[in-house]
Amino acid sequence: MNRILRSIFCILLLLTVAVSTRFAIGENPDDEQQILLLRNAEVLRGKITLYGDNYLVTLPYGEIQIPVNRVEHVCDSIQAGFRLKQSAIRFGSAKQHYQLAMWCLNQDLVEGAREEDEVATSLESGHPVAPSIARRVIGAETKTEESDVGRALPRPAAGAAQRGGGARG
Repeated sequence: MNRILRSIFCILLLLTVAVSTRFAIGENPDDEQQILLLRNAEVLRGKITLYGDNYLVTLPYGEIQIPVNRVEHVCDSIQAGFRLKQSAIRFGSAKQHYQLAMWCLNQDLVEGAREEDEVATSLESGHPVAPSIARRVIGAETKTEESDVGRALPRPAAGAAQRGGGARG
């Protein structure tokens, strides 16, 4: 009898250690960050749990409860959210495509913004927001290209500018 209890205790102890180790090294799939797309075009990122009639969004600095009826989609990435929003338009108007282009720009999805701007322009090139969206897309593309170039270029040594190492005219 004593031997059976000792065996059960050892098994329970091993299971506890195994489960604790699994959670400690980050293998808990529930800890993955998700995206909550709200009907008002806002986006929340965090651990998302359905909690009754609300989504509980756990953020690094706290928790927020969002009513289910304010949520458009829950997805694993912002790109997946874009594709869901895009598929909801189907045979939409230029206005809907421009709205999605603006949403993409707000989420730093430059490719999606360009794509939606092109679709909207093909539907209605004279739309009042067409020039403004086109300028923002071009600006975002330029900003992205500049940041890519900036990462690729070596930075000058800290003292080079102070020593007058630049070109003189």
